[in-house]
Amino acid sequence: MKGRRKPDNSESTHRANSPAVPAERADRGPDNPEARAGGGQPAEENGEPTVTERRSDPRRRRAGRGIDPTATVEETAELGPGTRVGPGCWIRDNVTVGEGCSLRPGAVIDDGGVLGAGTIVGERTFVGARTTTAPGSRIKPNEQIAADSRIEAAARTDDGETGAGEIKRLRETAEPGIDRTARVDPTAEVHDTAALLTDVAIGAGTTIHANVVVGPGTRIDRRATIGADVMIGSGVWIADDAVIGDGVVIERNAFVSCRVRLETGAEGPQTRIRESAAVRTATRIGAGSDIGRHANVDEESWLGEGVRVGDGCDIGPLADIGDDGTVRAGSTFEGCNRVGKRTEIGDGVTLYAQARVEDGEAVPAGEYVNATFDRTPDL
Repeated sequence: MKGRRKPDNSESTHRANSPAVPAERADRGPDNPEARAGGGQPAEENGEPTVTERRSDPRRRRAGRGIDPTATVEETAELGPGTRVGPGCWIRDNVTVGEGCSLRPGAVIDDGGVLGAGTIVGERTFVGARTTTAPGSRIKPNEQIAADSRIEAAARTDDGETGAGEIKRLRETAEPGIDRTARVDPTAEVHDTAALLTDVAIGAGTTIHANVVVGPGTRIDRRATIGADVMIGSGVWIADDAVIGDGVVIERNAFVSCRVRLETGAEGPQTRIRESAAVRTATRIGAGSDIGRHANVDEESWLGEGVRVGDGCDIGPLADIGDDGTVRAGSTFEGCNRVGKRTEIGDGVTLYAQARVEDGEAVPAGEYVNATFDRTPDL
């Protein structure tokens, strides 16, 4: 087995893997020896431990699947299953992190924060005390979120119905036609057998083919192509120039960015984007693939046919996953990763930038891969 190791707990490893904290919030960052406890007093004046003290205190260094060794998780914090905590993160007292969340390197969640399931917090972002995020929220890198904020995801329903359940209901009940509340650009083409439900918005130059169902509140921007028999749930956003192949299913609150291609095959199950998942700019998803709930696939990634991405995964930009690959819940690809055909990535695995996994390999749950993972013996 070559090129695979867990990063150690040394200072040098932390600095290599954790981006620098921007100056504008250095007083709250996890790597500042004078990090405040919440009142503007230096650490030595109010009892707040320095970063060195945090690292050496085992009560603050919670081990567990999906937690980077250089991250700090206070003992009063609660983490849901499938959550990924990246290098240099700091989860402070009484924070609650829901299932399948992803905290990118250097993120800080201040006291009493509550992250809804599937929330992604970008690199070097500071989330203020008692802030709450809705399930599926996406917070950009380098943000500073004020205390007591409320971060909303896309419009969603709270009736207990799953995204898959909504698709089944719409398939059974939707009637062809355009609801009177829908807004369709005059240059768009909508087939007579398509069903556009309440508050749908269709942009200029978009084409919607036969037997498509578009759920309430969904927005489809300009020049998109929606193939025959596509099912789209409520609150979905499909951006400019996206191409959605025949029979694809997109569950509610999902986001499909511009120039994305969701492909389709002649046989077998069709591609499915599950509830609150996001597929970013110019990504291609092969036929028969399945992107899990609250998962994120970043820009210009290429997923082969039959790929399975689990709930809460965060696939970084320029990823390449071969046919029939499986990435299980809560795993993180940091970018420019290549994963071969028929691979299986276990729960909560981290692939650091440019790491590779060879064809047919199985990476155990919780592993950190920073080079090439294979089982060829060293010579």
